[in-house]
Amino acid sequence: MFTPRTGREPLKPAERGKLEEAYFDMRKRANPHGMELTDNVGERSAITPDVMIEARRLSKGKDARRAAQELANFVHRTKMVPVSPRVLQRFYNAQTAHDVVLKRVVPTLTNKNEHWGQSEPLVGCQTLASTMAALLRATEHLSREDPNIIKGKISDVKVVRTISEWSRDPKTGNVLGMPHTIVQFKIDGGEHYADPFGEGKFLGGRLVAAQGDLKPDIVGRIAQLKKQGDWREAHDVTAFGTNTFREFLDECHSKGADIAKNFDLADFTIK
Repeated sequence: MFTPRTGREPLKPAERGKLEEAYFDMRKRANPHGMELTDNVGERSAITPDVMIEARRLSKGKDARRAAQELANFVHRTKMVPVSPRVLQRFYNAQTAHDVVLKRVVPTLTNKNEHWGQSEPLVGCQTLASTMAALLRATEHLSREDPNIIKGKISDVKVVRTISEWSRDPKTGNVLGMPHTIVQFKIDGGEHYADPFGEGKFLGGRLVAAQGDLKPDIVGRIAQLKKQGDWREAHDVTAFGTNTFREFLDECHSKGADIAKNFDLADFTIK
């Protein structure tokens, strides 16, 4: 029996029982041989009881679009704490959705960049995207168990590794910029996107947007990203292969955002 953390909306015994039953039923189907599972089953977007409780609290009684917006708002409000490159290297992509829901803190680097004009977080999009994906999937699962949780259907939740545009290659027209991770999902069959990192710049300043609501320049950018092979969809961010800070820096360099030159590279090597 697990217990919600203090400061949350209390669950009635019957509601708690249904939530626990749904959680452990889902785990059983994911592991039919009955092997013991930890809360983190190797995925950074793994669903745990705390993730399910938060999803229920944020989405219950809302239509699916509003529920998705509430989830994105919650993830967006995670505190991004600037740390040194040495500290960041130790924590880069080590947090799960469970960690973020519990602790509400993600380490990052900040840098005043000509493309933004002010100091903003450079790192943390994969962690926030993992958290958003986990909350969406938890809401999807809860709504299957209880159709009254939300009005509408959330489905087909994926994380997407792409590029946040800084410029274009003058020869090829390819998008250049920072590697970036967003979430793609469906509401009642319609394609939607979520970008809870920063100010949702990939979606034109929105944290959640339907495909049909995107401005033509964003639609064109997504089409170009898919054409050039920089639109990779996966169930979990671990599939993208940028699980260390060094791998992230190499990816930045290959995509046209060599952020390493702005920091002391010596800090990236732990003796």
